[in-house]
Amino acid sequence: MLSMQTLVAASATNVSLLLPMSNDEKEKSESIIDVVERVLNDIKADHINVSVIDINGSEKDVLSDLKSSSPDVVVSSSLEGMVTEDGILRYLEANQICALFFDSKLRLSQKNACFFALAPMIEDNLKASAKFASDDGYEINVLLEKDSNINTKILQALEADRKINLSYVQFYDASKISDDWYLADFFAGIMSKAANKKQAILINDDKVIQYLKDFQRYNNNILIILPHNSQIINVAKEYDLENVVFSSLNKDIDIKSIAYDGISIINYIKNQASNKKLNKQDFLLRNGFCGITGAIRFLPDGSNQRLFEISGFNTIIRPAKKIF
Repeated sequence: MLSMQTLVAASATNVSLLLPMSNDEKEKSESIIDVVERVLNDIKADHINVSVIDINGSEKDVLSDLKSSSPDVVVSSSLEGMVTEDGILRYLEANQICALFFDSKLRLSQKNACFFALAPMIEDNLKASAKFASDDGYEINVLLEKDSNINTKILQALEADRKINLSYVQFYDASKISDDWYLADFFAGIMSKAANKKQAILINDDKVIQYLKDFQRYNNNILIILPHNSQIINVAKEYDLENVVFSSLNKDIDIKSIAYDGISIINYIKNQASNKKLNKQDFLLRNGFCGITGAIRFLPDGSNQRLFEISGFNTIIRPAKKIF
C-alpha cells in the first residue's frame, strides 16, 4: 500500500490530493504540495486534513489508498491517459465524492457527478474580450483555423452569448495561409463594412498575425482580439500590431495558483456547510468564490467561469469585477 503524507493534522475535513509522485511529474507535484501547505497556513485552515496519493500506482493501490483516506473532497491533477482514470472516476461517482480537477478536460460519465474543473476555459477568455468589444459598438469577425476542437468550442461559446455581435466567421486552411490572396476576400469584406460600423477581428493563433499587420497598413482602426496566450501576444508585439485587446486574470495562472484556489474554495464551502456531506449544489454558488486569481464560479456541466480584466499591451483597459 502506498504511504500517504499528512500535511495538516485535523479531523473535520479530509482532502485527498491525487498527484503523480514519480517519473517526470514529481517535481511539479512537490511544488503543488508546497502551495497546499502555504494556503492552509494562509487561511489558518487547521480543520483540513490533506493526504497525498500517488496516481502513478496501480489502480488497486490507488483505490485502496482512497478508501483508507476517506476523503470528503478530492483535488486532482489531470487523470487523462492514466491507467487509473476509469477506476478513480467510477469510485468517486459511486461514493458521491466531490472532486476538483486542475485541468479543464473533464470526462463525465454521469451528469450528476460532482466533478469540477479549476483551470480557466480558453473559450471564456476570448468570449470576455468579444463581449467587451460588442459593448463598445464593434461587430465581431472571427478568423480561426479549421479542424480544431478548441476553435469549435470557441465559436460555440461566442454564438451562445446573445450579447456578442457576431458579424462573420471564416475558417482557414493553415496549409494555404502563405498564399497572399488566400484571405483577401475576408479582409476586403471587413474593409467595406468598416465604413459604416466599427469592426473587430478575433483570432486564436499566431499564423495570421503578419497578415493582420499588412491589413492594418490600410486600416489601423480595426480592433484585434487575441487570446491570453503569451506566445501569441509576444508575436503580436514583434509585428507591432496596433489596437489590440485581450482578457487576462488579475494574476498569471499556473498549476500552483489553481491548487491554491481549490483548497481555498473547499475551506469556504466547509465553513458554510458545517458537518454535512458536501454535494454538487454546494459548489454551484451564484456569486461564486474569490480565489487568488480572482472570482470563479462553477457551472452544472463541471466547467467554470472566471472574471477577466481587459488589457492592451502594457495597460489595463477595464479591471475585472471582484464578484459575479
